[in-house]
Amino acid sequence: MTEVDDGTRHLGEPICAACGGGLEYDGGNPQPEDIVSCDNPNCGNSATYAEVAADCEAWYAEYMGFYSQQMALGGPTGGALANWKPRGKYRFIMKIVGVGKEEDFASCNPVRLNF
Repeated sequence: MTEVDDGTRHLGEPICAACGGGLEYDGGNPQPEDIVSCDNPNCGNSATYAEVAADCEAWYAEYMGFYSQQMALGGPTGGALANWKPRGKYRFIMKIVGVGKEEDFASCNPVRLNF
């Protein structure tokens, strides 16, 4: 079976896996060693940008594996996607905030994950 890329992409936002809070960083584009923190003052979860990126990339790889299986079975249902849980333990995960074509997200200046 060959894979066909129809151009559909996910736009995701990194969030804290412990509380679901957004992430904050004081500065411009973070460097791998810079500290990124959960914006929930009751959580306090923080890590280097490299650690956040690694968690998000691993989480997204798991998600895409599940999503691809669902597409092979005729398309993901809302219930299947809503009930999916990753197998790995992550401190930071992705919240999918949009689905569309790459040009739809151009104004967001997205960071590409190569999956």
